[in-house]
Amino acid sequence: MNKVFLGLVAGFAFQITIGYGMATFVAPTMLRVFEVSTSDVAIFLGLAYLLGGIPGPLLGGFMTDWLTNLDERWRAWLPGILSVTCIIPFWIALNSGGFWAFLGFFAVAYGMFVASQAPILSGIQNAVEPSQRGFAVAFALFFNNLIGQACGLAIIGALSDVLSGSYGDASLGTAVLIVCSIAGILALLAFAWTARQMRMSGYLEKMKHP
Repeated sequence: MNKVFLGLVAGFAFQITIGYGMATFVAPTMLRVFEVSTSDVAIFLGLAYLLGGIPGPLLGGFMTDWLTNLDERWRAWLPGILSVTCIIPFWIALNSGGFWAFLGFFAVAYGMFVASQAPILSGIQNAVEPSQRGFAVAFALFFNNLIGQACGLAIIGALSDVLSGSYGDASLGTAVLIVCSIAGILALLAFAWTARQMRMSGYLEKMKHP
């Protein structure tokens, strides 16, 4: 059993729940909390995605190359750390009173989230044989959709309904934050376990002598 691959897939599935939550529910959250039109949300949220989405993957790739030269286990440690720490600016964004503060902190949170994709995807590729990489990516994306999209988004919607009586218009943002926080912690645990398996399974030696 390839425990390194399975650990990366599990961590990826939990971690991607954060991305689906951001992509699906941040726009309606903005409409509920701030006095902005639908067209304005599209423009400003697109700007936030642009500001975070361009430097994030580039920095993530650079950090992955640099850190894995020191220790291959950073392919698991880095996304685990980023999965949790990206929740901090996301929490600040959702609890900020100003529209521009919300956009700024959300852009930072999104940039940190997408920075974690490089170590995950490269780790999945490295964990299997070259002939298995196509199936490995398809397998990972299947669980992304199953856990992150189907289950994660359904839980956010259901939790928002439960919280609506107490939190009103803020119920959706609160539900997104709660589910994303739990997903970040689960991702951290999965990636920490994966890093341990990298040492125990002989993966690290394999990377030194491919």
